[in-house]
Amino acid sequence: MHLHQGIEKQTRRWFLFVSLVPLFIVGILGVRYMRESLWEDMQGEIARSISERESGLKNLTAAYRKRLDILAANHLVQNLLDDYMHLEPGDRPEFLKKDQANIGIEVQEFLDISGFIAIRVFGNDGVLLLSQQTQNIDAAFSEKSDFRDGGLGAGKDKTQVNFFRGAEGPAYIKVSGPVFEHSTQHLRSIGRITLVATINEIEASLSASPWPIFLLNQKKEVITRLPSTINADIVPEHIIDLGVGGKTGIVELEYHLIAYRHLSETGGALMILFEREEVFAPITHLNNTFFLGCFITVFIVLFLSSKASRNIVKPINRLVEGAKLVASGNLDSRVDVQSGGEIGLLAEHFNEMVCKIKERSKDLTDFKYALDHAAIVAVTDEKGIIQYANDGFCKTSKFSREELIGGDHRLVSSGKHSKGFIRNMWKTLEKGEVWRGDYYNKAKDGSFYWVDTTIVPFLNDKGKPYQYLAIRSNITTQKAAEEKIRLLAHYDELTHLPNRAFFNDRLDQAIKQRTWGKKPFAVMFLDLDRFKLINDTLGHSAGDQLLQEVAKRLTGCLRPEDTVARMGGDEFTILLPIIAKGEDAVLVAQKVVAALKKPIKVAQQELLVSVSIGISLYPEHGEDAETLLKNADAAMYRAKENGRGRYNFFASVINADGNSKIDMTAALSYAIEREELLLIYQPLIDLKQGNIIGMEALIRWNRGGSQLVSPAKFIPLAEETGLILPIGDWVLKTATSQLKSWQNAGFRGLCLSVNVAAPQFQESDFVEGLEQIIKEASLDAKTLKLEMTESLLMKNQETVIARLKAIKKLDVLLSIDDFGTGYSSLSYLKRFPVDTLKIDQSFVKNIPEDPDDAAIAEMIITLAAQLRLEVVAEGIETKAQLDFLQSRGCQVGQGYLFSRPIPAEEMTALLISEANATSLNDNKWLGPKEAFKFHGSGI
Repeated sequence: MHLHQGIEKQTRRWFLFVSLVPLFIVGILGVRYMRESLWEDMQGEIARSISERESGLKNLTAAYRKRLDILAANHLVQNLLDDYMHLEPGDRPEFLKKDQANIGIEVQEFLDISGFIAIRVFGNDGVLLLSQQTQNIDAAFSEKSDFRDGGLGAGKDKTQVNFFRGAEGPAYIKVSGPVFEHSTQHLRSIGRITLVATINEIEASLSASPWPIFLLNQKKEVITRLPSTINADIVPEHIIDLGVGGKTGIVELEYHLIAYRHLSETGGALMILFEREEVFAPITHLNNTFFLGCFITVFIVLFLSSKASRNIVKPINRLVEGAKLVASGNLDSRVDVQSGGEIGLLAEHFNEMVCKIKERSKDLTDFKYALDHAAIVAVTDEKGIIQYANDGFCKTSKFSREELIGGDHRLVSSGKHSKGFIRNMWKTLEKGEVWRGDYYNKAKDGSFYWVDTTIVPFLNDKGKPYQYLAIRSNITTQKAAEEKIRLLAHYDELTHLPNRAFFNDRLDQAIKQRTWGKKPFAVMFLDLDRFKLINDTLGHSAGDQLLQEVAKRLTGCLRPEDTVARMGGDEFTILLPIIAKGEDAVLVAQKVVAALKKPIKVAQQELLVSVSIGISLYPEHGEDAETLLKNADAAMYRAKENGRGRYNFFASVINADGNSKIDMTAALSYAIEREELLLIYQPLIDLKQGNIIGMEALIRWNRGGSQLVSPAKFIPLAEETGLILPIGDWVLKTATSQLKSWQNAGFRGLCLSVNVAAPQFQESDFVEGLEQIIKEASLDAKTLKLEMTESLLMKNQETVIARLKAIKKLDVLLSIDDFGTGYSSLSYLKRFPVDTLKIDQSFVKNIPEDPDDAAIAEMIITLAAQLRLEVVAEGIETKAQLDFLQSRGCQVGQGYLFSRPIPAEEMTALLISEANATSLNDNKWLGPKEAFKFHGSGI
């Protein structure tokens, strides 16, 4: 409130108090007296009105009782009841049926004279003896109201008058009472009588009222209302309760007054409705007159007091206006007051104060601007209650300034700090020392943020803090970056498991802790079996999901003190720092193997994966981290060799093999680049004609140019490491190029068979790559045959069939290699578009001596003939084997009986030699016995 306004208001208040208070006191007392007098008069008028109506009702009910008494004394009723009383119960029905017609005439004459419309006479046992409805005579009414309302009691008048509504709604008066026997000395009841009349006489007695009237019975039913057009619902339920409950008085409603009185004669109530405005019109007029006078008086007094107060405060108006300008922020305002005394001195000091405020205000504005943009600032009292919060605090915490001020910092506390942390902070501040640290807070929306905090205590004269200034800066981004760096440095981004660096650090710690006492611990090296196949088939996204689920299951198998880490790819390591013996590691390995055997749902497919585990123990298998990991890795490879999905302890005997496998993998990766791979060819012989019709391309690895490595060793390693893909491409390109060279040299009827590995076939772009190789070699696709194993074809058959059909569209021939060693199912032979079945050499080796092998070979030949497929027998080494196969109809054969696999140049010479044969007998394949010898260099 402004100063001059305060002075003016104070002046007005005094004027008003001195002039108006006595006036109001006198006026209020006078009006109150007049209101009470008017109200008493109105109440008296209302009471007289309702008393007049009540008196009329009393007279009417008395007349009704008198009429009942007359009928009760009538000889007809007296004789009827007297006869009924003296008859035995068994004789009464016959008695009641006598002369009913004459009795009915007399009853009707009485009703016509008395004004009643119905009559019922009962014996004391409730049996109806007399009624204008003769069909009901002799009925028992002991449980009905007509009988019960009759009253009973020697020497007492129990006559009752009440109102009720009929079934169709009209209202009636019912008068009931006892019939006494007059022939005896003592008055005693011999029966009961009930008379019914219309409500017309009641309405006639009430119709003279100028106000609406309601008549209620004992059941709170409105029996009649005058005028009949008024709504009975205007009477509230609680007003009805008051009337029936026996109270009398006046109740004020919103628009009406209701006067009610209990009618002792009938148990009902009489109510009169008054219009509120009409009743209170005199009082309302009195109030209006009084308030109009008060308003005029107040207006006059306010005008005079305002004029006087303005004259009083006129010398300081300019000072007040100047202060208002300064308060609004105009610091250039100055006050020019031509007045002496205190007012002039006040104006002079005011101007000096404004100049100083202007100087300080700029400093404070600049300081506040800098703080709002650079820091989060809060000021609290000694108890930590926030007294000031800047814009930065509000923006960061997402609380309004009103929400912050008055609260404490628990409002934004995350609750993540320990009690010791909070206790140490307050301990520092209470000493009067500055506290610095990082604090984790929670915003209003539930988000969290970090602040670098400095809290400065302000001390009083006694050196005790009375206020604290907290200056903070938001370091959430910095903390997040630090956490991300920490995670990247120590955790795998995909699985959120510890990474190689973190695991090595834990392993080094475990070794250091056992420097003096060499207690055992275990290191496990894990590798998922055939993970690359899943990755290549379903995609890298599915592979990532699989690795994440594997990480969860591995974590679920371990104790809190154990560590599982992802080393890279599908390789994991586990550190068991606390074990009593090596068998403890076995239990964990078994648990891991079992956990990963359960199906994993990835990309809407359930995948079955397994894991191979290698275990090394400290100090038995190594006393440094590198040795322990290397030996666990070697043990893992041995587990894979033993059938995958199992665990294996490291043993020194496998170290050489492990190192050999690692070295072989490294050397194999450079084999193509160093031109160490070569193809050799074994002829395919038409067993009917005895000529060469093709050859099978076989790969060899001349490691280092001097060490020939068997395909049985390096092909599985190439498949396991993924090197089979570039090697397979090299084989196809080299073989097709050589075949084209032979065809260009004139050997056009030859067909070349090339083996295809499962990973190679499962590549999504295998068919496109094959087509490109055929085009580059300008080769007739019908001269190229791809050999695949049964196990390759049985995996994901729908995809395999689609891919085989795509290959057939290129006109490339297809052969099933090693037939009979796998599934050998007729159903898949029918579905797969293959051209050739190749009998595995394991069945050829012992024929014809072994009847089982002979039967299997013969069955395959017969099956091929029925399916119109070519059949090839491999591994033919003896003339007996050849004779057996020829006799059974085998079409094509290969083996050492004809030639070992030979290099391309020797194969060329062999083809030239065969071309120079002049007759069938000249062909060395089917010539004299001495011609059957191993041919070629035997690489």
